Amino acid sequence: MEAVLRKLDEVRWELPKSYKPGMRVPGLVFATEKLVKQIEARALEQLANVAMLPGIYKYSIAMPDIHEGYGFPIGGVAAFDAHEGIVSPGGVGYDINCLSPDSEVLTEHGFRMRISDLPRRPQGLRVYDVEEGHNDHSDLLFVAVRDAEGEAIRLITETGRSLEGSEDHPIMTPDGYRPMGELREGDAILVYPFDGVEYEEREGPLLEEDSLEDPVMRSQLRERGLIPLRWEDPRLGILARLLGFAMGSGRLGEVSGRISLCFHGSEETLREVMRDLERLGIGEGLLIRRDDRELRVEGALALLMKELGMPSGEKLGIPEWIKRAPLWVKRNFLAGLFGAEGGPVIFEGREPLPINLTRIERMELEDGLFKYLREIAELLKDFGIHATIQRLRKDEERVAYELSIVDEESIRTFLGRIGYEYDLRKREVGLWAHAYLVRKDAWRARSRSENSLQGPEAKESKLSFPTFEEFVSSCCLRGGVVIERVERVERVMPSYKEFYDVGVEHRAHNFIANGIVVHNCGVRLIRTDLDEKDVRPRLKQLVDALFENVPSGLGSSGKVRLSPGQLDEVIVMGARWAVEQGYGWERDLD
Repeated sequence: MEAVLRKLDEVRWELPKSYKPGMRVPGLVFATEKLVKQIEARALEQLANVAMLPGIYKYSIAMPDIHEGYGFPIGGVAAFDAHEGIVSPGGVGYDINCLSPDSEVLTEHGFRMRISDLPRRPQGLRVYDVEEGHNDHSDLLFVAVRDAEGEAIRLITETGRSLEGSEDHPIMTPDGYRPMGELREGDAILVYPFDGVEYEEREGPLLEEDSLEDPVMRSQLRERGLIPLRWEDPRLGILARLLGFAMGSGRLGEVSGRISLCFHGSEETLREVMRDLERLGIGEGLLIRRDDRELRVEGALALLMKELGMPSGEKLGIPEWIKRAPLWVKRNFLAGLFGAEGGPVIFEGREPLPINLTRIERMELEDGLFKYLREIAELLKDFGIHATIQRLRKDEERVAYELSIVDEESIRTFLGRIGYEYDLRKREVGLWAHAYLVRKDAWRARSRSENSLQGPEAKESKLSFPTFEEFVSSCCLRGGVVIERVERVERVMPSYKEFYDVGVEHRAHNFIANGIVVHNCGVRLIRTDLDEKDVRPRLKQLVDALFENVPSGLGSSGKVRLSPGQLDEVIVMGARWAVEQGYGWERDLD
């Protein structure tokens, strides 16, 4: 452990903020050199996780007895700002409701990751905001690990989704959270029907500082950590989908001699675009709203997007770095592009109509337009999606081409692996449509296996499957979430040694695991409709009742009872006091 800790003096060691992305403050360990050599790697990971918590003050601190806990490390200490900080009713330990290590969580950028891989490469996660009624994303606060003891519960849904975890892990249902162990066959749970793509790790530079000639803009991007830009930067997903959206519904140009990038869309869509811009450090002072349909950003970010391949004027073409990017980056680019100018998914009864992307350009740009759509089709092919291109019309001045995703399998794959970004309505209906097509495919498979669909019976069975409109009215909730039934509940002995769980910063306190909406790690709280005026007169009784009924601390009793004066002696003498009182041996002092 000495290799990662910086020695300050004989008993103080600093864990630098650079140890783990997201640390707000350094860690500070109080220990001798001998004790430092015995510190567990996971205990330092937990010390770093505490340093990520909102409002933490100055240091994430560890006492000499530091070892692995269930949140904070045991021996962990932290102070938090009264207004910006958090309150933890059980920092170092409380029951963790956990999942199997191979559970795949859905990240904010639409790729899947094993929950056990999150400590090595933390990612923002998708969450379902019940109050707002749509999916959102959240920063990761920590990853918790505990021994997998006893039986685990395995849930299998009607479409084959499977999730394994501890008996008490809460699963979201239409009536609120319920522990996995209480669910039975036929019970309804909520799923987020997006498969996403596998994560592909890539490292190295994508865009160096010397690529930008303007020193002022280079400095502004450096301050925001956007230059040099590297493949492993998680914000690459944001940049890719912004670039895709801008190429579909944007314009790069100049205003009063300053480079600018305009985004066009509905007020709701531009609000989503603005959220991503702000996460890149582009605050409202750098954004210009001309009206409800246009958002303009000038200066450094516009220049960065130009360097990343945003065409100016009438140029068309997919940037080369997108073509060679990992699949999750391509996914964000295409989701932004189709969110801007791709058509929504529409059904006629049970059958989906083609998803189209139509572009009109001047006649002299026809060859460039066809090449551009062909490049999009090649990107889609990387996901197993077949697309066709056809010319719709042509006159003396303009030509129109349309890229279409026609066959049902390709439509289902597009909706489940790419989808739409920024346009919330397209995304919501797209998620419902993917769930519908997956259920329809499962129904077909069951029908074939029964081997009884002959003649009129086959027609009757087809009529028993709902239309898309009927499915939406009976099974779909705001934000694209869908109700599924539990088909099977199994009690199994874990084949792994550890359970995993995560804590998220978002108020939703949930995340998506194997497509199922689950509660994040932590103490489950209940809300009340009482106001401050109702509570304050009874504050003392309330605090006493909470102390009596809520577990706190690491034990409230022991064999050694000390007076205040004796406690002072212990603080001054330390281990020597214990030896002199007969609670230890001289060799313990070594």
